[in-house]
Amino acid sequence: MGAGQPYFQYSINPIANIRTLNFNLAYHFMENSIFDPYLRLYLGYGKYSSLDPKVYHSGIGIGTRIFFNNNIYLLTEILTSRYDAYDTRSSFLQIGNSEEIRVWTINEVNAKIGAGINF
Repeated sequence: MGAGQPYFQYSINPIANIRTLNFNLAYHFMENSIFDPYLRLYLGYGKYSSLDPKVYHSGIGIGTRIFFNNNIYLLTEILTSRYDAYDTRSSFLQIGNSEEIRVWTINEVNAKIGAGINF
């Protein structure tokens, strides 16, 4: 290695630091069936980090569970969610008066596939 930048660089994507506590509400359309479709709503609140803006999380998902027997199932779900970050900003001329503004938004769409155990 010559003079200049080192070959190894350490970086963490800061967007992965979002932490939210979420409340999920699911409605199952055919609860006592082998095929169990559902609709899920997500609402959450959190922080980007301890000093950065507060984050509101909302989303909706649709999925299904396919039961192999009474306890074991395969799960598929498609969901879309949104993260809105709000920060309190005050201007120099308005000391004591602060305003909460949205500073960034992230929209995501993802899919889940998995297996589970029903208790």
